[in-house]
Amino acid sequence: MFFILSKIVGVLIKPILWILVLLMVGLWKSKWRRKCLIWAAILTFLFGNKFLVNTVVSAYEYPQKTLGKTEQFDVAVVLGGYSRNRLENGRLELNEAGDRLIAALDLLRTKQVKRIILSGGDGSLYKTGINESAEVLIYLKSVGYKTDYIQVEANSKNTFENAANTAPLIRKNEKVILITSAFHMPRATACFNKQSIKHKPYPVDYLMDGSSSFSPSNLLIPDGMAFEKWEVLLKEWVGYFAYKFSGKL
Repeated sequence: MFFILSKIVGVLIKPILWILVLLMVGLWKSKWRRKCLIWAAILTFLFGNKFLVNTVVSAYEYPQKTLGKTEQFDVAVVLGGYSRNRLENGRLELNEAGDRLIAALDLLRTKQVKRIILSGGDGSLYKTGINESAEVLIYLKSVGYKTDYIQVEANSKNTFENAANTAPLIRKNEKVILITSAFHMPRATACFNKQSIKHKPYPVDYLMDGSSSFSPSNLLIPDGMAFEKWEVLLKEWVGYFAYKFSGKL
């Protein structure tokens, strides 16, 4: 039930949806038209404001972490959500969070981690039969990547399950580094702490794009990416508080 509700809420917290609903109600009910149009304009300004969203993002995202050249870990845990399906031609298509996988493979290449755990299965509401971690492992093997040191945890559907299902795979006294998107790291690290997994956060895939300057274009011209960033943030905040309320953190 928790998983289903999380997916439903994820659809309902889109700012662009709220604006569309206001516009539709305004067209349908003439007596509410003025108020609906005003609120639609206000929401468009707030959620399309590039300066505002970048300011909030920079305050919320987990601070950037760098590793010393000699710093080493036993295992890197990579949280899913970084790929789409393998294409018909066998290629792997990464999404915006693809840095999660790339960062882990790079740490394995430089021998700063001894092994990788890819955590994440089918996180869709309707079962697609496509398992992300298993698909990624198949792809890496198909292109000749040495996968002896890559382990798959393929049952997790969300962040809580990532931590719970990974815990048995962590050996005693292993040094763990946790890799996920910077906006997702506060919730992820809290889940892993709940499972008593000592780890170092290694955030990647930052929403902050460096364009937070106090300029007329950033302040006055609605930006499509700003709406997308707000959607990601709102979903993450709702998820964090839902986990907190249900005892998952």
